[in-house]
Amino acid sequence: MHRAVEKRNKEFVDTTINVSVIIPNYNHASFLKQRIDSILNQTYQDFEVIILDDCSTDSSVQVIEAYRGHRKISHIVINEQNSGSPFLQWKKGIQLAKGEWIWMAESDDWCEPNFLEELTSKIKDKVSILFCQSIFIDQDGKRIFQSRWPSDYEEIYGSDFISDYLTKGCYIVNASMCIFRQKYFEEVSSDFTRYKFIGDWVLWHKMASKGNVIVSGKQLNYFRKHDADVSGKAFKQGLSYTEYFTFLDSLPTDKILSLKDRREVVALRFYEFLNDTRMERQYRVRIKSLFHTKLGYKFYLHQTKHWLVKNIKTPLFTRLGIRRPQFQNFSRY
Repeated sequence: MHRAVEKRNKEFVDTTINVSVIIPNYNHASFLKQRIDSILNQTYQDFEVIILDDCSTDSSVQVIEAYRGHRKISHIVINEQNSGSPFLQWKKGIQLAKGEWIWMAESDDWCEPNFLEELTSKIKDKVSILFCQSIFIDQDGKRIFQSRWPSDYEEIYGSDFISDYLTKGCYIVNASMCIFRQKYFEEVSSDFTRYKFIGDWVLWHKMASKGNVIVSGKQLNYFRKHDADVSGKAFKQGLSYTEYFTFLDSLPTDKILSLKDRREVVALRFYEFLNDTRMERQYRVRIKSLFHTKLGYKFYLHQTKHWLVKNIKTPLFTRLGIRRPQFQNFSRY
């Protein structure tokens, strides 16, 4: 055992906080070893590892089997048939978990050795989620982007985190960057499992309603973006939009998002859609019709004098199918 790891084990003897690390995998054989090793080499060692393979067609199972019998790995479950949703795998893993905290360590990501040490050291009562910042990398590990937080540490009321960071967008961009409390998970519904793309967003929303959220400003997680990842496929098919509508419809209007704010959110998403080059053409017509149905843009943007109408260039009006409003001088367009 590495000396640093051994030292940390001794320090945590009397202050252990159990963590169940769940690795849901599908066809990420080329990334699996780095993922698993980055977990096993954590400086904080009070955890179990649960590996789930969703009927991979590559050499993932061979990679996984090499770790069978490791003292930290409590379960290895290989599906004989694909589940159809990564979030069904999440639920299966959590049902097997014995830890107080859950870390959903996605199989194509990896992390710094002090990931768990940093997050577990910040745990408090009435906290449901803790997360750090992510470094976005490509298939070869090259840095693309990195998330930031203005302070090293911050605790946010769950309701405030929902309204500020989980309604108009999802600040927890990657499941691998956070840990969450299992007992609160048991109190929320499993609706998130019916999604294929934004199930994590839905889950964070439910979890934050149960307790506060702690944010670490440290960049300890590496979020890999590549053509074979779940988000890449979802963007091509427009799932990021269709599933968002389903999620939005499930939010209570009076408690979380007013009708006005709801319309503004969808308007912003529509603007993103118009500039989204990732989606395949066959899906674009259907998604566009959903936007029109949701808001009735001809009425909403024109009659409310929405800021989009005031500030977005004329071509947007044409693509929305509405006439240029008369309440303002649009000569600059």
